[in-house]
Amino acid sequence: MLDDFTNSTIEECQDCWCYRFCDAGCVNDNFKESKFDESIKPEKCRDLRARRHTELVGMMKLLEQEPTALDHYNDITVA
Repeated sequence: MLDDFTNSTIEECQDCWCYRFCDAGCVNDNFKESKFDESIKPEKCRDLRARRHTELVGMMKLLEQEPTALDHYNDITVA
C-alpha cells in the first residue's frame, strides 16, 4: 500500500517547490476503498501550492512593513 503511494508520487514530489511545506501527500488522504487513488493527489497538490504561495506572499508583505515581526521565531528550540 505504501509502496503504491511512494512509487506513484516520488518523481512529481521530488521536484516540487512546495515539498518541504507539503501535507497534500499524506498517504491516508489518498486512498479510496482501501486502494491508493492517483486521481486524488493532483488537485490536493494544486490547492496546497496555492495556499502556501498565499501564505509566503503574506509573510513577505508583513516583513516589508515590519522587518522584525517574525523575530520571535528565532527563539524557538525544536527538540
